[in-house]
This record gives sequence, structure tokens and C-alpha cells, in this order.
Amino acid sequence: MKSFFVGTTWIRKIIPVCVFYVCLCLFFPAVSDASFEERIAMELQELVSQFEAPPTTGALNQPIDFSKIIEQNAKGAVLDNFKETINKLDPTYVENIKLPSEATGFIAQASADWMVTRALLYGFENLDQAKNIIDSWVTVDEKGRITSIAYGTPPWFLARSAQIASYQTNVQRALRPGNMPVSLGRDIETEEGVMNVPSDALGQIAKLMNISTYADSLKNVPGIKAGDSVYDRSLLIARILWAAIFIVNLVWLAYKTLIAGEEGDMVTAIFKGIFVLISLFFLREIIMMGIVLSSAVGNAILGGTDVAHAVSDISEIVEMKQSLVSTSGLITGMIADAFITICGLIARAVVYVMFILADVMVAITSVIGPWMIVLSMLPFCESWTSHWVKSYITFLFYRPLACLLCVVLYIIGLTGTDIGLIELMITCIVFVIAAVKVPSMAENMGGAATAVGAGMAGMVGRSLKTGAGVGARAAGMGAVVGASKALN
Repeated sequence: MKSFFVGTTWIRKIIPVCVFYVCLCLFFPAVSDASFEERIAMELQELVSQFEAPPTTGALNQPIDFSKIIEQNAKGAVLDNFKETINKLDPTYVENIKLPSEATGFIAQASADWMVTRALLYGFENLDQAKNIIDSWVTVDEKGRITSIAYGTPPWFLARSAQIASYQTNVQRALRPGNMPVSLGRDIETEEGVMNVPSDALGQIAKLMNISTYADSLKNVPGIKAGDSVYDRSLLIARILWAAIFIVNLVWLAYKTLIAGEEGDMVTAIFKGIFVLISLFFLREIIMMGIVLSSAVGNAILGGTDVAHAVSDISEIVEMKQSLVSTSGLITGMIADAFITICGLIARAVVYVMFILADVMVAITSVIGPWMIVLSMLPFCESWTSHWVKSYITFLFYRPLACLLCVVLYIIGLTGTDIGLIELMITCIVFVIAAVKVPSMAENMGGAATAVGAGMAGMVGRSLKTGAGVGARAAGMGAVVGASKALN
């Protein structure tokens, strides 16, 4: 009996120890998890403080610097890694982490910079320097594998941000003994020492290297380099057409006047030809004035925010709205998630498509502009200039209307704290229908603007014609008076 009590006494002593150990095991992972998150947040904040926003590609009326495009691509991927990491961490640890206010993704920045239009009007520069820039960032061996990354370069930020983004804050998945992050990827030499670069970052750096190789092969493509752009070639063709049409018009008027005995206005034809020739020299600047005006109106609609930030904000709002969607009801689980994802993608795609469509259509219209103006010198093509102006103004309206749709998405996205799956689908469908109506709305607005411009142009044309007729009559009277004096 005594031994029994001794055994129970030992059990009673060991039970509190076991309870304490169990509580410690339950509490320590939470503390370790919190300390790990805090450490990752501190590393991220230090990295963000060293990060500079992606550069712009220069003024709208200048060639595109391809080296800045490569840097925009790299830093856009870095921003995605930053945002991914911030979304994984506890908000209390990342509330002081502020990304650069001017930082946006590459696609958003390309939409804001009229990339296609500028490429066709002005071309690219530094295409032959793209490979040298990448070589200054990373070093590769004979097999094409990355061996070292220069400190502070975009690939280094890409590797470091991807490394931090790969850290999982979930204890069961991310922590090893010793409270260290899971090591994935491949070891790469840096100035700081060996860095374990995740495979995703290696793939992103490899894409940058492929872009530089592609740019190096593009430098011999006609019509892509600055000074020899597609528009420059189009302008050369237009000048050749002008010379041919101008001579043909003069010959035809001379034939009508001298041989056929019909009335022909030679002076008006000469003035018109000279006016068309002068307009060719300033057409690109006039086109850029319209583009700048369209951008200014769009930014004003957005309340001073440029298009790049607006598109980036739309993506964040859609993601936030998707997280608030309630999937309770008949459609749940994977089917509901698929519908939510599709609706979110549609909403974002509509915004991107509208801005890119405006860019592409203005670019094509600008390139064929010199041809339309020159061909309007032909008697049966006189209305082609007005049609071209109408199309150009119509496509300029695309951007302000797309900005207006962004504001609508802002309102829809920031109102309400809960939304059902059906409501989200209806919202996206209505938004798509509204986007489809944008071309017809822009066409109507462009038609109205063109009518005003045509009326003013008609007044100027009639004035020129009247002035030319007066000048011709004055010249004729002067010739008669001079001849009579000579005879006397």
C-alpha cells in the first residue's frame, strides 16, 4: 500500500511538469511565428528603403529608351514580390512599410506612356546597349547559368525580394528547427556573400536576359530605331506622293486652261499644295499635342492621378473585392472561386484593353496620317483628310472615357463591405457592356469635335480661296497694266 501511495505521489508531481511542457509547446510556436514575422518585416522594410521606383521612359515626344524598359520589367517584378510578402505578413508588422508612391507595374506604366504610339512615331534608342546592361548586372558561365549578381542592381533586388517572398509565415509549413526559413533555389555569388536565390527569381532574371538578347537582334530591323522610325518612313513616302500629285495637278490644270479651254484655278492648287507640304513637317508635333491633351483630360478625370497608378489601383481594388465576396448558397467551393477569379480577370482586362486599344489605334492612325493628307490633294479624295481627323479625334477620346470607367470601378469597388457572387457577376457584366459602348461614344464625340473643326477649316479654306482669287485677279490686272505701259 505504501508503494502505491509513493507511485501516485510521483505521478502527481510529474503531471504539472507535463502540463507546463504541453503549454510551452503550444505557446512557443506562436511566439516563434510572431518573432519570425517581425524579423521578415524588418528585412523587407530595410530592402524597400533601398529600392528606387521604376524609371519613366522619357517625355512623350522622345524616342523610347530600351534600357529603361528592361529596368521597368525588373522592378515591376520586384514590386510584385514586395506586395506578395506584405499580404502574407501580419498587418501590424507591415503598417510602416511604404512602397514608393511613383512605383507601378510595367504594363500599367506602358499604358500610361503611350508605348505603341511612341514606338511608331519616334522609335527606340539604346537597343544595342541592352545586352551590355544585363552583363553589368549578372555574370553567367559557359552553359548560360547565372553565377553572380551585382549588389544593388534590379536582378539583386529581384533575387532578394523573391527570397523574402518565399518565406512562409505558417509554422507548420515554413519553420524548421532553429526558427530558420525553408531554403529553396540555388546558391548565387553576390558582393555580400552567397545568396540562396529562389527558382522563381532565377526564371525572372533569365527572362530579362532573353529580352536583352531579343533587343540586340532587333537593332537591325528597319523602322524601329530612333531617327528611322515607322513614321519617318511613312513621312518619306508621303513626300514622294506629294511631289508626284503636285506635278500631276499642275500639268492637269495647265492642260485644262491652255488646251481644253476650261477654267482652272492654278493659284489655289499651288497654295493648297504648299500648305499640305508645310503641314507634313509639323504633323507629328500636332499629333503629339492631341495625345498630351488626351492624357491631361484623362488625368483630370482621375483627380490628378496618372493612368499608371489608376490601373494599378484597379487591380488592388478588384483583388480586395474578390476577398469580400460571399460564396454561401448553391454555388460554393471550387466553382464559386472559379467564377470569382474569372469576374476579377474580366474587370481588370477591360481596363487594360481600353488603354492599350487607345494607344494602338492612335498609333496606326498617326502613321497613316501623312498619306491621307497628301492623297486629299486628288479631286476624288478631298474628303479623306476630314475622315482621318475624325478617326484621330475619336481614338483620342478612348483614353478619357477609359479613365471615367476607372472612376466607376473605384466607386463600385470601394462601396459596400459584402457582396455576393451574383452581384459581382452582374457588376462585371455591366462594366463590360459599358466598355463595349465606349467606341461608339467616342465616335459620336469625335464626330461632334470634327464638325466644329470642319466648320472652322471651311471658313479658313474659303478665306484662302478668296484670297487666292483676289491675288490672281490682282496679278492679272498688274500684268495688263504693265503690258499697256510697255506698248505705249
